[in-house]
Amino acid sequence: MGSRKEFECVDVFKKMVSCSRKRWGHICTHAEMVGLQNIVKSIIIKPDFVNKTRSYANRFTFYRKCYLAQLGKNERYIRIVIEYNMNEVEELCGGVISAMACATPQIGEVLVWRGRAI
Repeated sequence: MGSRKEFECVDVFKKMVSCSRKRWGHICTHAEMVGLQNIVKSIIIKPDFVNKTRSYANRFTFYRKCYLAQLGKNERYIRIVIEYNMNEVEELCGGVISAMACATPQIGEVLVWRGRAI
């Protein structure tokens, strides 16, 4: 039996992305992320911008600026790390590795896609 999914959606690159319940449990160790599954999905579908990580060839970070009560009074980015791999039918698909709030994008990442003005 496969891993149970917390959610799945199609990203801005038209690739299927999923997040397992186990991984979402890890993400919720960041208290500000509890209950934000729908926000995370919406960012994967329509981010402000996407960067390539500097450490992993198959990982990308999706960002959107948000004003959410659990993030405090300041505007923060939600940063979602997605790892892409080939699945059993040779389709490229992604899995959520992590998600968290941050003040700025990660230093050293390279912009690969930009949506609305940032």
